[in-house]
Amino acid sequence: MAMAKEVKVTVQYWGNIARIVPQREESLLLPAETTFRTVLNNLADRYEGVREMLFTIHGSLLLHVRVNFNDQSVKDSVKGLDTPIEEDGLLEIFVVSPMCGG
Repeated sequence: MAMAKEVKVTVQYWGNIARIVPQREESLLLPAETTFRTVLNNLADRYEGVREMLFTIHGSLLLHVRVNFNDQSVKDSVKGLDTPIEEDGLLEIFVVSPMCGG
């Protein structure tokens, strides 16, 4: 079976990130095998403040950020953010306020 040349990804923004991205949802047509890291970096390049909201200075996701693809955590996959996107689907980006406590 031939691999798809493009994948359609619907991105939904939840929590704090929804305050700075101009829409709650958008559709992206991406080359097949694009990684989640590439998608998030492209979004960070397009929307001011997103990079600081998602990533540490070393490029890891901040602890209070959750990225799901088709109801599965991207962080839990073997390659994490470097996992290629091989099928159409829903990418959900959740950013909650970091919890403080004592």
